[in-house]
Amino acid sequence: MRKWMLLLGVALSYTASPGHAQVYTPTNLGDCIDIMAWNSQLLLGQLASHTKGRYYGSPSRLDPVSLSIYVEPYSCDADAPSYSGAPKTTGILAHELGHFAAGIPNVTPPLTKTEYVERLCVWEAQAASNNFKASSEIYQATAGYLDVPLIAQNASVIEPLIAGNSPLIDIGNAFCDGNTNSSGKTYRKFYEDDYDARYPW
Repeated sequence: MRKWMLLLGVALSYTASPGHAQVYTPTNLGDCIDIMAWNSQLLLGQLASHTKGRYYGSPSRLDPVSLSIYVEPYSCDADAPSYSGAPKTTGILAHELGHFAAGIPNVTPPLTKTEYVERLCVWEAQAASNNFKASSEIYQATAGYLDVPLIAQNASVIEPLIAGNSPLIDIGNAFCDGNTNSSGKTYRKFYEDDYDARYPW
């Protein structure tokens, strides 16, 4: 843990704005996740504004009612001293904070199935883009020492789209078609079935 704390002291010296006291809001997910997340100005701001609670729980999600964030269970203590799971956990947190920052999509009826799925896939694109930006900030702040992954099964497809400033709908389509959620379905199929269940017009 000592090398992590030394790294924290060095990296955070770059993230603080001159002349301003930086606020470091705990993630509530463990010290090793704090150390990673605090190296991103984006996540620092989002952690400060997200006041609805962050917990470990499956599946990872932003609760649309309480706005609490749940992240796939992980323990800094159990993973010490390697903390091999910390980068992924930080990536998941960045994804869910991206959902929070984007706001819950307006899917109030009437909507066609295409419109419903499109709005939710764009929401996934916003979360993935948040993850990508936070990961980039952490990588740069730590001179490449901390490498937080993009949480996507087809990250090699998604990353170039985000880096190239592709439209959110294009990023969202790639995400929804190339990733499965806890149901075992692709996000597109899951959202299509959800539409059929919730909006049987």
